[in-house]
Amino acid sequence: MRYGFPGFDNLRTFEDYVLSYDRKTRTAHWVCEHLTPTRLIYDKSVDRSKCEFRADPSIHKYFQSENTDYKGSGYDRGHLAAAGNHRRSQNSVDQTFLLSNMSPQVGKGFNRDKWNDLEKYARKVAKKSLNTYILTGPLYLPRKAEDGNKYVIGANNVAVPTHFFKVILAETSPGNFEMECFVLPNEVIPDTAELAIFYVPLDMIERSAGFLIFDKLPKNQLKKKLITKVEEEKLAKDVFTYRSYIAQGKASVVLSEISERTDNPSLKAVRRLAEYQNPSNKKHIATEVQREVSEGTAATDDTSCIVAALILNEEGNPEDAMRILAKSSSLEARSATVFTLLQMDRVDLALKELKKMNEVDEDATLTQLSLAWVNMAMGKDKLKDAYYIFQEMMDKYGQSPQLLVAQSAVLILQGKYKDA
Repeated sequence: MRYGFPGFDNLRTFEDYVLSYDRKTRTAHWVCEHLTPTRLIYDKSVDRSKCEFRADPSIHKYFQSENTDYKGSGYDRGHLAAAGNHRRSQNSVDQTFLLSNMSPQVGKGFNRDKWNDLEKYARKVAKKSLNTYILTGPLYLPRKAEDGNKYVIGANNVAVPTHFFKVILAETSPGNFEMECFVLPNEVIPDTAELAIFYVPLDMIERSAGFLIFDKLPKNQLKKKLITKVEEEKLAKDVFTYRSYIAQGKASVVLSEISERTDNPSLKAVRRLAEYQNPSNKKHIATEVQREVSEGTAATDDTSCIVAALILNEEGNPEDAMRILAKSSSLEARSATVFTLLQMDRVDLALKELKKMNEVDEDATLTQLSLAWVNMAMGKDKLKDAYYIFQEMMDKYGQSPQLLVAQSAVLILQGKYKDA
């Protein structure tokens, strides 16, 4: 690898990643991936359901981990090289399911949630960069077991890490690099925790892991990255919080917290949406949005696009809503596009938009929600699929009136009025 592997102990080279295997812990020391926008292109013939977790045949059986080690342990087989990064061929994604690429991870609250968020974030960086190098691995930091048990599982004594690290090195323009380093504890992490709180200096990972990382990269080419991202994440969180207040009929809270003099386009858009909830304001605001659409000034960021489209849809003007949404490539804008197309009875076009969402992130909640809407519009056998999508969301996020109503709507479409 161009900028240096951390070591050469028991190297294994696969189609899309390289790992160094630790025979003692039965997990990898580290896994290194090289991603580019082209390598992240999704081959539609790839089927993750065909992948099977299996022992790595290149590892001597004395040092392998096996599926039986994980069974009943309470831990997930957590990917180090993420399966979602390697969907350009069936063989690429199959290789990520070798147990040499797995490490015992807490399931709900970590592997399926915050760690998954970090994997998605790394993909987002890679899609915008020329080259992205991702180094991932386990850490075994001193920690006392409350129950006195050893941190190993199974007959092969597979070591359970206390933490996991991920280092993202992105070549943003020729010869210019940005780096982000994360360490996450292998435990349930609250949904409200922002990834930015897990930023650490590179040397903290190097000292803990016992090897140097990307040490051949000239330091004058490296920009330390994104402390400003903390502010971006805070703004995104605030926007979603304010929008949830509006959805709960608490627009007055939003109006009391966002100044009418704010210069931030996202907050300005959310305040406008809150003002629109007052019936006496609706006509004036709708006219204002319509004028901005005509002048081409209706959307300056993703939140502005979404808010303008919501208002236009509410006013019975889906065509202009579609024009506004076309300015944004965010997953939420695509989801809103699916919703708008279904309102226009254009299931065919909604399916095409859903296909684009799948190519970006088929597991995202917005993609799954849009799939449920399309399934409801298609009816017949697809109704059952829609029902199960809503059920999976309740299993993950808990019951809500909206999800229960959605399931009831599916049951009504199936003619199951009593169940509804």
